[in-house]
Amino acid sequence: MLLEMLPGEGLESNVGAGNAPFPAVRRRMTDDEYYDRKRAERDAWNAERLAEAEPIVSAVERRCHQEHLFTRILAETGIHEEALRSLLDRTPPPEQPKCMNAGQIRSVDAWREALGKLVEWLKADAQQRNAAPLHAPTPTLKAVYSVLVEAMDHALLTVIIGACGIGKSHAATVLVDERPRSINQPGAVLVELRESDKTVSQCIETILKRLRHDLHGEGGYAGLCRVLRRGDLLILDEGHRLAKCGNGAMVEVVRDLWKDTGAGIAVIGNPLLRKRREGILGNDAYGAFLSRAEVHDFSKGNSRADVDAWMVWKGFSGKALADGLSRLALRQSRDNEGGLRELKKLVESVERRNPGKAITSEMLLDEIKLRGVLS
Repeated sequence: MLLEMLPGEGLESNVGAGNAPFPAVRRRMTDDEYYDRKRAERDAWNAERLAEAEPIVSAVERRCHQEHLFTRILAETGIHEEALRSLLDRTPPPEQPKCMNAGQIRSVDAWREALGKLVEWLKADAQQRNAAPLHAPTPTLKAVYSVLVEAMDHALLTVIIGACGIGKSHAATVLVDERPRSINQPGAVLVELRESDKTVSQCIETILKRLRHDLHGEGGYAGLCRVLRRGDLLILDEGHRLAKCGNGAMVEVVRDLWKDTGAGIAVIGNPLLRKRREGILGNDAYGAFLSRAEVHDFSKGNSRADVDAWMVWKGFSGKALADGLSRLALRQSRDNEGGLRELKKLVESVERRNPGKAITSEMLLDEIKLRGVLS
């Protein structure tokens, strides 16, 4: 074949050129022509492989929008982290088997094997998610969810403050699952700010890592502006930590990011957001941010209707149990206690005490009495 000839060995002819005044002339292919054809052949091969993988990679990308899901995919599929990142980065496999660094895809067969594992994971993940809702559809969760949807649809700068354990983060997770962000499609992404993010650059790095699954490409504020786009919703959980990042400078960075990108941004936090010195709300130092933000207050915590919805979701019934669970969930919160989170802890405690047994209303009532909530 012509493309397999060495540089300089290919011949071309002008035979059939019509009534040319000269006899047929044959010439050798130049080095540039040879390598141009080889590059075109390689690009076409890469394009075919990427087109083959795109439906699978896009589906996985929509699911691993959160770091814990990315980690879960690694654990459940056995795919090496480097290989999964290369698939998400749309890196084509090598045409011929070759020695690579640990974890990198070494051949087309290994590449297809990894895609096959992702297909099986997607099937199992869909079955699990369709089996039952992951979170109780309480009125409070639905209200927080509606605020987030509005922030996304209208590119708002939104602050959600609420008591601990009421379902703020769960509402964000539901939205991210329903409207995930991918490389080609705007969507919602949830970022939990870390206590260790003490500087603006560290905080930006944490956000970029969630948006891109890695830190490849341009970093810093400029890189963040390139990745975040109109139609996205950036949800910053544990928002009270913004005031501790760069001595509060990150608060104004978030405002600038909202203004410069046209994306919606939602800051979710507990009542620490209201602390006079350490919080954001009511702090004159953040007047420019607050003048543009819409604040939604869920500080009253969960309601009896939330407890009733949680019981239906878990399959429990009975007025005595409803009264006990309400006293536990609706009591005045302190630190990270209170809310439906207390009911989750209650069930986990009963499960530990009764391994392998179905949890009954009587078991829960006994556990509530042990906690001194009921006499």
